[in-house]
Amino acid sequence: MFLPEEQRKGFAQYYEDLSTSIPKEEKKVPTSFKSGILTPVLKKDKDSTELGNYRGITVTPVTGKTFEYSFLTKLNLESKTDLQFGFTKGLSPIMASLIISEARYEEKKGSENF
Repeated sequence: MFLPEEQRKGFAQYYEDLSTSIPKEEKKVPTSFKSGILTPVLKKDKDSTELGNYRGITVTPVTGKTFEYSFLTKLNLESKTDLQFGFTKGLSPIMASLIISEARYEEKKGSENF
């Protein structure tokens, strides 16, 4: 989609105003940008009469997502703990699982040597 230069400048100014209005100490995106429309979606090959066979899909506003991505670098998010692997750059829950598996293996191996 092509936007005229005037509109692009308007959007840029709008997001700049928003980003400067949020104190850095808060380190969060405004709640209004996180709201969305929840739509129930039937799971594949499931009975439509059972409520447990649905999952919720939330469609969030494009403006909120755009703001979130443009502002994310300014937030300078930090891990809560060194053990946080999910949503952490360069780490994943699979890596945490591997560490736990290795620790369990070493523990089991150590107890067999006694």
